[in-house]
Amino acid sequence: MATAVRLLWILPLMALLLFAHPARTQGGEYITVSGSGPSLTAVFTSSPPAIDGTLSPGEWSSPRAISLNGFNDPSKTRTGELYLLNTSTDLFVALVFAETVSSSRDIAEINIDSPHDHVATAGKEDALRYDGGTVDKFWMGSDWSQDQIQHGMVARSHTDGKYVYEFRKPLNSGDAQDMAVSPGATIGFRFHIGDDDISEGFRYPPDSRSGGDTSVEWPKWSDLVLAISASSTTAPTLTDPSAGSQLATMNTTLRWANPSSTTQVHVRVTPANNDGPGVNLILGAATSLRIPPPPEWYGLLPGMSYAWKVRSSTAATALDENSALWGPWSEERTFRTPSRDSTRLTAVAPADGGTVPAQPQTLRWNNGDQDVFYYELQVSPDRNFGEAGPVASVWQNLVHCCVTTSPNSWTTPELQPATTYFWRLRPRIQGDGTPVAWGSTWSFRVQ
Repeated sequence: MATAVRLLWILPLMALLLFAHPARTQGGEYITVSGSGPSLTAVFTSSPPAIDGTLSPGEWSSPRAISLNGFNDPSKTRTGELYLLNTSTDLFVALVFAETVSSSRDIAEINIDSPHDHVATAGKEDALRYDGGTVDKFWMGSDWSQDQIQHGMVARSHTDGKYVYEFRKPLNSGDAQDMAVSPGATIGFRFHIGDDDISEGFRYPPDSRSGGDTSVEWPKWSDLVLAISASSTTAPTLTDPSAGSQLATMNTTLRWANPSSTTQVHVRVTPANNDGPGVNLILGAATSLRIPPPPEWYGLLPGMSYAWKVRSSTAATALDENSALWGPWSEERTFRTPSRDSTRLTAVAPADGGTVPAQPQTLRWNNGDQDVFYYELQVSPDRNFGEAGPVASVWQNLVHCCVTTSPNSWTTPELQPATTYFWRLRPRIQGDGTPVAWGSTWSFRVQ
């Protein structure tokens, strides 16, 4: 699956977010606006029910008790049971409700808001009706109209004072008038039945009617989440690096194996104690992720551990990290970055022991470890930097330097004339790392 990637690189002490949207199956963004009706979730099945008007044992599961209210007289109600299933290709709906008087003119209909924006849009709202047989319909802009090509099936039976309706509606028939969604999508949903002998209609969710006012009706439809395959309940298997690995360089490639039918993965890399930049990335059905060194990414810090894990989904629409359609997380593994110290630091300017004008100075240094980009820096007239007690002020700084700019640098504030300043630095160590010794102390005198 193709991905369109948006990346945000953030400096140390902040979180790093990377985000990639899987391609949409309909060629555009899904609009997700929640309705005020009850939230519904279908159950994924690999054994679809027969559409014959009979709830045979083992065909349906997880009924939801529902109450429908009258269209003409909202005080009138009907109660029943709603069943919702889907496969990778079809939505299945069953409704059971009491009806003592059966009529050939009684109808039942499911309505589907496939853009899931809870707005009545001509040519974008799907419907399937039983009206003496199967009738495929779509929203014309002012009312429902019969589709020229029928997709789907409805059957009903009436026994023991009850109606049973069974519906099968393709998730993506290829007809422009029908919905075009996939498992994992959320759609708007409503159910309507018509009782001929009392000239009344009943709708679920309750109150999803207002005298034909679509601006009031559509927002009250339910949000129906189409289930994804059970394979999504399997976590990815991490393969490399092995648990507790010590990296040789300041970069690594994470690798894992995905469950079958994976469409997108969510990868997290978290620094020890959450101290430093991390990775939070959603992308397509990838099985690896390269964590680059500077200057590609100023991310991994030396001498500390990072934990990583991956989860996957078979949803065909792009998920955010809060979606309930993600499968479980994999095991969490750790790796540790290589140690770095101060032994390869060298002063470039000012010259050690040299004299400079009475103005701010740009301190410059090189590091033989070119993958270090984050430093602790101290500057003071006190050669002990306050370690022997307060003698003079000490500038203490965290300096994030770009390894592509050599040498590294930091500019001082105003300096006092006729004063000798001392300065030193060391690589910044965070998380569960142990701070390293300071490098050499260098000096310069202000005229």
